[in-house]
Amino acid sequence: ITISFALACGLSTLFAPQTSAQHSGEHIILAPSELTRTDLPALPGAKIAVIEGPLNQAVPIMFRLKFPANFQVPPHWHPGVEPITVISGTLHMGIGGAFDTLVFPVDSTNFGAPTDIDNNQRVILFFTRAVNELTPPNAGFYVGGFFFSRDLFPTTPSSGVSGCPASNFAEMFYMLAPDRDGVVNQNVRTIDFVRSVALATLAHEFQHLINASRHLYVNGSSAFEDTFLDEGLAHVAEELAFYRSSGLRPHQNLTYAMINSSPSIQVAFDNFAAANFRRFDEYLNDPEANSPYADNAFIPTRGAIWSFLRYAADRRGSSESEMWFQLANPPTNVHGIGNITRSVTPDLAGWVRDWTIANYADDFVPDLASVDTHQSWNLRSIVEVVNQGFWALDTQPVDSSNITSVSIGDGSAAYLRFAVRPGAVGGGRLTARGAAAPPGFTLSILRTK
Repeated sequence: ITISFALACGLSTLFAPQTSAQHSGEHIILAPSELTRTDLPALPGAKIAVIEGPLNQAVPIMFRLKFPANFQVPPHWHPGVEPITVISGTLHMGIGGAFDTLVFPVDSTNFGAPTDIDNNQRVILFFTRAVNELTPPNAGFYVGGFFFSRDLFPTTPSSGVSGCPASNFAEMFYMLAPDRDGVVNQNVRTIDFVRSVALATLAHEFQHLINASRHLYVNGSSAFEDTFLDEGLAHVAEELAFYRSSGLRPHQNLTYAMINSSPSIQVAFDNFAAANFRRFDEYLNDPEANSPYADNAFIPTRGAIWSFLRYAADRRGSSESEMWFQLANPPTNVHGIGNITRSVTPDLAGWVRDWTIANYADDFVPDLASVDTHQSWNLRSIVEVVNQGFWALDTQPVDSSNITSVSIGDGSAAYLRFAVRPGAVGGGRLTARGAAAPPGFTLSILRTK
């Protein structure tokens, strides 16, 4: 898949270091006309004047580049920090290369290749104000993009597939557009902001496109995937892009200190993984009212299903890519919870129980069974950073003299705590509105001290 870069016009740039480099000896002062410019073989037509380097090492660098009009710089990277100053002309930063080299291989390897219904070997990333319009004024959130399954249908019925006159009949999805003046709903969207959120959105929306196109044209499914699971897999796609981008892998029990120790890992985390933890934090703030498989696309549900799928992949232990592929490619009439019990575990209730234990106990309670741990992430370390220094999952003390009531639903959980003095015996009675607890209800008791 090839995505075109935006083109620059009459561009001359100054690449300046973040801080001034320290030198010994006399200062050297040159006017721009005194710089020696040479051809750059990697960029035919461009001229370069290296002021400070070398450019292939993680040191302060400074150089001037001069491009002819409409010049395109292919995807590349430098090991050092690279602030950019445009002296004249216009510079457009493209993300097509990141889609081609990162997002496309990650998503297609794990979820399957997308279809090519329009036979052009292209996926269209449409940056449009229509996405900006979905975020109300002064909202505490933003919509970064969306995929519209409508666009996979032909405009008229064809080969057993229903027609949709409004369809664009193309593999495409829609992305947030820059809006530096806040023309749309008074929400300012700088180019830097759009770039910072675009990469994870690409991984997310591309999974939706793959999932829907394969349901419709490859796997013969009669319906698209349930919302909660489709969103969960899209958030998994973001996480998988983090691993590829950072050079890390699952099962490493990553702490925030490990992430923060490397600028490149921190950037990858900020781009692809941080939002998953913010959503999971929303779930941890109210696990009684939320569930990983609730039939909605609410933020707490998204955070919960992403975390559960990560937990399940770690616990399952076999090929992770195989599990993602099976979830994205179920047989006809299999979806939602049925898809999870087919692809992950037939004991979904037991695994959700163990996951809820891990959410509290992981990296906090010693000597846990492996099923009660999160193997890829040190949750407390990272969630406390996301939650501004506080652990998000709260517990409620059991009242020793009165009834302690909680309200939970399918897949949700409540966390109660109590203490028993040395040599004493503790106990209690569990009822559901005065009757016996319903079938499927599980009470787990975990000793923390």
